[in-house]
This record gives sequence, structure tokens and C-alpha cells, in this order.
Amino acid sequence: MSNILNHHQIELCKEFQKQFDDFYFVTTEDVDTIGYQVSQDAKYVLHYYDSNEKEKVKKEVIEADVVIFGSCPNDLISLRMEYNKLSFLYSEHFLKKGAWRLCIPRTRKKIMKRIGQYSDKNIYVLCASAYTAYDLSLIGFPKEKCFKWGYFPEMKNYKMNELLEMKKNKKFEILWVGRFLDWKHPELAIKLAEKLCSNKIIFEMIMIGDGPLKEKIRKLLEKKELKNYVHLAGTKTPLQVREYMEKADMFLMTSNYYEGWGAVINEAMNSGCAVLASHTAGATPYLIDDGLNGAVFKFPDINMLYAKTKKYIESTDYLKRTQIMANKSISDIWNAKNAALNFKELVNLINEDRKNCIEFGPCSPAEILKKNWYKG
Repeated sequence: MSNILNHHQIELCKEFQKQFDDFYFVTTEDVDTIGYQVSQDAKYVLHYYDSNEKEKVKKEVIEADVVIFGSCPNDLISLRMEYNKLSFLYSEHFLKKGAWRLCIPRTRKKIMKRIGQYSDKNIYVLCASAYTAYDLSLIGFPKEKCFKWGYFPEMKNYKMNELLEMKKNKKFEILWVGRFLDWKHPELAIKLAEKLCSNKIIFEMIMIGDGPLKEKIRKLLEKKELKNYVHLAGTKTPLQVREYMEKADMFLMTSNYYEGWGAVINEAMNSGCAVLASHTAGATPYLIDDGLNGAVFKFPDINMLYAKTKKYIESTDYLKRTQIMANKSISDIWNAKNAALNFKELVNLINEDRKNCIEFGPCSPAEILKKNWYKG
């Protein structure tokens, strides 16, 4: 269950339907979901906010063999825990502003109420951020009850030779996608462009999205005389974004710790982009093996950002190898089908009190990863 059913969750729901005899997705908020494609045949959706369905939801919460709690009222988790039946909390990291927030009584109380009080109950955590397990370890929640998870947007099946052919650009093409918000740090993309230009490196950068900082970025491009190198493409549909990714050589992710996951990384890797991502984004440590299927830069180190971009540009073999491995990582491991299969296996392992034998990918053990993990 979660507050809404959005396009990042549809594929996983489809796979859960295949793996489990009865599957329901519970939405807890009546919100405007314009921009999210809900399945036309979404008979599995229940609406907790609908008075006609509320009692059925509560009945399923009590009786279901397993429940995954996303964004939902605490009282539904509490109801389930009264019966101590197998459950999972699906969560990004709690302390996005830093571990010091635990010193604030209200913050600690909030996390304890959400999950900390159930550390000895039959509930586990699906970490939709590489930093979730660390945050929970600070309140004493057992790390062995935390498993890797994430977001699983639609995975496209490409013929790799055809995908690479689409990326034969006249100039090295860098793509940035996101809302123009302070914590997504679009200015780092501009700093990178400025450094590439000053070193006479030929490239083109496309920035997709909108937001409060867009006008500031536009003025910065004019001031730095970068308008011929960096193009603000505006808002695009998810399908259009994918088309840009299929043509791009490199995908740039510049967010700080406020980026709980970053599903655009999944999509870019699936589209055969050589990703260069900040170490701070929640998806980075799970999805990217630095130097193999992508690259990581220590946020906000512009010199490292430049050096790793330059390596992609100057080494065609390295770039191509990275693009192939990026696509393979998503098509083989980090996708909705594999997540659903692994989750079903994990449920069986827990019910049978057997050791988790899932070694990597979704539902593998989540390690305790401090936020200063990356040294470069």
C-alpha cells in the first residue's frame, strides 16, 4: 500500500499479480494523479480513503499473508502488528537532513512510532535507499531485518547494437533530467559545462524539467555564455524522456541526500546511458558499481565530476563497455520481475526460518552504509 499508485509502481504491481494468487494495491490518499498512468485493468486497487472500501482494506491488512506498507497511516501498521503477521515497511531513508536530527525528540519519536517500536516484531524493511539501514541502525533496529529494494520503473528490452547505434551523436551528449530544485543541484551541471568549455572539449548538454530554479539557471547560462552548449528542453512526458535517454551518451545525476532514490538512474541505465551520479543519491550505491556499469562522483566535487566526464569522452571503449553493462544491470537484476521473484523467495525464506540466500539485487541483505562512504 502507498498514498497513490504512480507510473513507477505499475510494473511491480503487474509482477506481483503474476507471483501471488491474490494481490491488492491500497491507495491511502484521494489526490490528483494527473501525469501518472494507472493500469486500465487495475482491479487490484483498493481505496482506503473511500468509506465503502475502508473496512475491506482493514480486513485485508489483518488477514493477508504478507503486507508491504509504503506511505500510509501508522494505525494500519499498528493494526497489523497486533496480530504480528509478516509485514514489510517500504521506505527511503529517514534522516535526509542528517543523523543529527535524531537529537530532536520529535524526529526520534516519529521514527520510533513508524518502525522502531516493532524491532522485535514480525516486520522487516525494504530499503528504497542505500542509507535506510544506517538510519535505522541509529535507533537500534536490527540490520539483519533490512533488505535492498528501490523503485522499478518500466524496463524496455533493447537490442544493444541498435541502442548503441542510436547514440552515434556528432557531439558527446550529456543528459540531465529532474525538477529544478535546490537539492537537485542543477548548477553543478552548469559548472561541469563551463569546465568542459574552458578545456575546449566538444559536447552538448540537454537539461529536461522545470521548477523554481529554472530561470536562475537560464540567466547563469547567459552569463557564462553557455547557451550554445547547454539546452533547456523544458518539461517532457516519461516517453519523451526515454527517447532522449536512448540517444544520450551520458546521464548526469547531481542530487544531494534529499534524493531518496532517483528512478531516472534506473531508466537511464536501461536506456544504455553511461551514468555519472552523485554518491549522495539513494539509488547510487545499489545500482552503480563505480567504473564498471557507471561512475560515481563525490558530491559536490566539481573536479571529480569533470575528471569522470572527461574519461567517458576520451575513452570510447570505456564508454561503450559502461553503456552495455548499465543496460545489463537493469535487464538482469534491477527490474520489477526480478524484484517480485526475489520478494516471493524472501517471504518463503522468512516463513520457513531459513537463511537469506539472495546474494545481490532486490531483497539481498542491506549493509550499513554511512553517508560519507565514497572516497573516490
